[in-house]
Amino acid sequence: MNSFNTQKPRPHETRTEYHMADWPTDWTQTDDTYALVNPPKPKQSIFKKLLRHVLRFWYLYLLLIIVGTLAIILPIIYVVYPNTAQSQVDSSTIIPTHQSITKVTPTSFYYNQSALLEISTSYNPPPQLFTWNGSYYVEGSTEPFLSIVIPQIAAQNGSEIQTAQEIQITNMPEFIKNNDLIFNSDNFSIYLRGNGQLKESILSTININYDKKISLRGFNKLQDVQVTDFRILTETLSDGSNAAGNVSVANPTIFELYMGNVTFDISVNGSTIANATLPNFTLASGTNTYPLHVTSNETRVLELLKLPAYRCGVLPVTVQGKESIVDGQVIPYFTAPLQANRFTTTTNLTSALQAIGFGDLVNGTCET
Repeated sequence: MNSFNTQKPRPHETRTEYHMADWPTDWTQTDDTYALVNPPKPKQSIFKKLLRHVLRFWYLYLLLIIVGTLAIILPIIYVVYPNTAQSQVDSSTIIPTHQSITKVTPTSFYYNQSALLEISTSYNPPPQLFTWNGSYYVEGSTEPFLSIVIPQIAAQNGSEIQTAQEIQITNMPEFIKNNDLIFNSDNFSIYLRGNGQLKESILSTININYDKKISLRGFNKLQDVQVTDFRILTETLSDGSNAAGNVSVANPTIFELYMGNVTFDISVNGSTIANATLPNFTLASGTNTYPLHVTSNETRVLELLKLPAYRCGVLPVTVQGKESIVDGQVIPYFTAPLQANRFTTTTNLTSALQAIGFGDLVNGTCET
């Protein structure tokens, strides 16, 4: 007997017949129950697709990262960094605080300089400015008057620049020009020029150009000079001086110059009445008092005191620089500006004449 149910459906029933060909391929019969064993795979997200692509082609992405990084870093290292460093050096200021010249010879001297660096830098730690050879120029000149070694410093605001070395003068005319500005100007400028190197942290060392204008104050012809404690000597000194006194010199500059024996001619109305010497003279900053030795033409002085204009004992004198002598040798780079330096002052002989019993020579009123 056929095992399949051949019973006809009842009138109110609808029977659906299934054939094996109509069964889903992902269904199977287990214990008369169908189960889904291979469900459709879910759709992948864009992120997962991208991650899969990166993992598959990682070497290409690594190459792109390297190329992109180099495209950013190389311009910074070779363009932005050097330009920024040079710009900051260009905008910096060098402020000298002290300059001295000692151990003087006709062709050399010992030079000591202190200065402060004012600079605005965005680097931390600050870059290092390596030792370099710098040259000083008089404004408008194309030849240097002095070459020095600038030591290594940190390129940060307030760094101190200390220079100390023996200098051999290789351009005397230009050096004399500079000294003439120091002696006879109120304010003047010089330039410091040269090439050096700068290094910031792990970045490469780069070349830096220096062209700095430096503003300085000069002696302004030593106009503020006063002779005090002038006295006529009863015995002549070994150098021939027959009078002595003190001279007060106001030096408003940063310069300190050892000039040896400095000599002057002293005149009244164009007529020389004496030669004066500042022995072993160092012109220091500030107001200082120095001994003064005078060899006077006594006959000429007495003739002047007889005139009504000078009967009060006060002489209007003109002081003309003459020479700077060290160890018996004329120092040309000081002598030249001294000879270009002339100033006027007054000398009161009243006390000096009264002290030796010649007070009657100065009992007038200096009225013409």
